Amino acid sequence: MLVLPKTLAFVVAIVMSHGTIADADAAAAAPARHRQAVVANTQGWRYFNAGQLPRAAMRFRDALALDPDYVLAHYNLACVSSRLREAAVAIDELRWLAASSDPLAKSKLDKGASDPDLDFVSALPGARELLQLPAATPLADKTPLAWLSERHGVWSAEQPTSDCADRSYRFAFAADGTLQLTVREACAGQSVRTRVFDGRLTSDPTKAELRVAVPSWSQWPALVRLDFVACPGLEDAPSSCFRLASDKSELGPFHRGAPGMSPMRARRDVAAARSEASAATE
Repeated sequence: MLVLPKTLAFVVAIVMSHGTIADADAAAAAPARHRQAVVANTQGWRYFNAGQLPRAAMRFRDALALDPDYVLAHYNLACVSSRLREAAVAIDELRWLAASSDPLAKSKLDKGASDPDLDFVSALPGARELLQLPAATPLADKTPLAWLSERHGVWSAEQPTSDCADRSYRFAFAADGTLQLTVREACAGQSVRTRVFDGRLTSDPTKAELRVAVPSWSQWPALVRLDFVACPGLEDAPSSCFRLASDKSELGPFHRGAPGMSPMRARRDVAAARSEASAATE
């Protein structure tokens, strides 16, 4: 049996005691750091919803510095990085989620396959593999219906006018081509009115175009074409929005997400603020 000298045994005892205290302190600090990470992530989410994307990214990074295993912060950083066109960061975060054994990480990856915030990065092969999406092909090489089906869900446009302070059109597309249109408007000082109509998408293979029919709404034109376009301010993503066009009128652009979450929103708010500032100095 090994017998340590008394002096050495005393030193070893002190080191072991300090190690035990340090481990206990670390265990006690972990919940506190996670709570701080939750606060940082929540602040980032508020910045994200306000359109302040760089600030949102900073707070999500702060959350991960506090808790590197915080799944929600990893997913949120992937989303905001995609919106900021920082593809490498977004893919790194998706890769972390794919490698995680946390069930929530898999749930978030499943959500990411159709999340509009990941639209930009989901066009890249590396991200598509992580999101378990089929190999990408250019819009010109596939039917528009297939392209839209991959991005099924809610698309919307806000069209306020001097007469109608609140007016929005919200499409909810299903992968089978059916759709639901929700029209919300408050015009001429009246209270908000919401109407819901059923419709369908049909494709014309000879012209590679989509047509939108809403027969349950009597005011809907007989022939409406859906054209993919780039959202204003997102010119590097050519199919990120669409417009609806008939022989007499045009409506859009429609963007992924609910009304009020348009990628053009920040641009519009800045323009309005500049207009007010200019009027105040005249």
